[in-house]
Amino acid sequence: MPFESEKQRKAMYAAASGKSNIGIPQKVAKEFIKHSTDNDENNLEWLNELLLKEMEANMLKGDGEVSAPVLLTPKEFETDSNIVVRKGELSHELQKLQIKDIGEKLYQVAQHIKELKQDADSEVVPRFGVEDKNDADPCWEGYTQYGMKEKNGKKVPNCVPDAENETIEQNSDLVPQPPAQVKPEDNMGGAQGRAAGIMFITPDEEVLLIRRGMGGGDYPGTWCIPGGHQKGDETLEETARRETLEETGIDYKGELEVLFDDGQFCYFVAHNYVKQNVKLNYESTGYDWCSPTVPPMPLHPGLEKAFKIAMAKTETDVAKLISEGLLASPQMYANIALLAIRITGTGLAFRSSIGEHVWRDPSLYLNDEFLQRCNGLMVIMDHPETQVLTTKEFKDRAVGSVLMPYIKGDEVWGIAKIYDQDAINEILEGEVSTSPAVVFDQTAGNITLTTENGEPLLIEGVPFLLDHIAIVTKARGSKGVWDKGGDAAGVLLTNNEVSEND
Repeated sequence: MPFESEKQRKAMYAAASGKSNIGIPQKVAKEFIKHSTDNDENNLEWLNELLLKEMEANMLKGDGEVSAPVLLTPKEFETDSNIVVRKGELSHELQKLQIKDIGEKLYQVAQHIKELKQDADSEVVPRFGVEDKNDADPCWEGYTQYGMKEKNGKKVPNCVPDAENETIEQNSDLVPQPPAQVKPEDNMGGAQGRAAGIMFITPDEEVLLIRRGMGGGDYPGTWCIPGGHQKGDETLEETARRETLEETGIDYKGELEVLFDDGQFCYFVAHNYVKQNVKLNYESTGYDWCSPTVPPMPLHPGLEKAFKIAMAKTETDVAKLISEGLLASPQMYANIALLAIRITGTGLAFRSSIGEHVWRDPSLYLNDEFLQRCNGLMVIMDHPETQVLTTKEFKDRAVGSVLMPYIKGDEVWGIAKIYDQDAINEILEGEVSTSPAVVFDQTAGNITLTTENGEPLLIEGVPFLLDHIAIVTKARGSKGVWDKGGDAAGVLLTNNEVSEND
């Protein structure tokens, strides 16, 4: 599209240099110059597209009203110091474009985009309890947003019903309000003030949470599973069922299993639960079926930990929870016991059997390379007479292997899979520790010194073989070198319930 006149050419070049005050956008001028050699004067799609982009850019960066960009190319100009002043009527090309009509249409498009942007900044939530074909819809009256939740792979605001509102969904009728006089209840009732509840998990891995009200005990306003304190001679399971019925109207008769017990609150779990009507009592102000990965907030203390345990699906998931201290050790899983054991310590220790001090450099052991060497390390009961395992000793002593090594302070630990039931029973009796079998050769770089007392001091290098890790039993004195003269501490035994479950 050639320039119509020399004045038009000057106007465009002035705008392209950023020195025009007649309203021609700099980008438009540059594109106009770029296409000035085109012969097809009717091919103006590039200009229309550029105008739209310019309109959107001005709208997005501005907070005020959106206006159409001015693209007027006059026939007559006055110039002063390279400043071009608009004067005259529209050019022939812009008349052909009918710029006024295009500008109005672009203005409408920009306004529409601005409205969409404002809508995106507002809260858009799915309707509670209703399938929404549009994936998201504003909260209905009587619903309040509490945190975010996941729907169809997207994080959206979490809308839950307000129990005190009369417009609550029909499937969540309220249990009658409390009597005029409510007698104070002893929250320390039952065995040592214990409490229990039920975590319902649906086939879609959603859980039922309720929001505690001012009359709902400790931490009002937080989200939790239905549950409460023991009464009288109730068992924890009886407590969980009764409290769930009182708080949700769900009279659950199905099977329950213990998910997690922190010594104060016992979490029972009901798997593959099919949703039923929820009827909140006066203790709660809302409920929600949510994904444990995107729950409403804030959560009642302990619930986040319970969620992690509930979502554990494999032996490695459980092992990780033990290594993080979220689950006690050991844990029975299918046909094995998952047990936290020390693989080796570092620093200075004393081998009493040969009267030798030893220094094990932490930098050689507390690293990823050594952890990789520990993967699959054989676990045996007591060291054999030979330095390494033979075929016979392997058959006689092997009870499991290390599944997940990890660093704990200045020591290397691992979660072991123990298969042998007799070994498990002996370990559970306590007074056991561990001792690693590391083998050095002439290339290891070991150095032997003598202390001021005349005792040998071995400065260890890098072992060429990590042969096994032995459980040191009572028959062998219960202690390993890396107990460093203290109590036997190479096996973590913090789960008192395991023996009852065998």
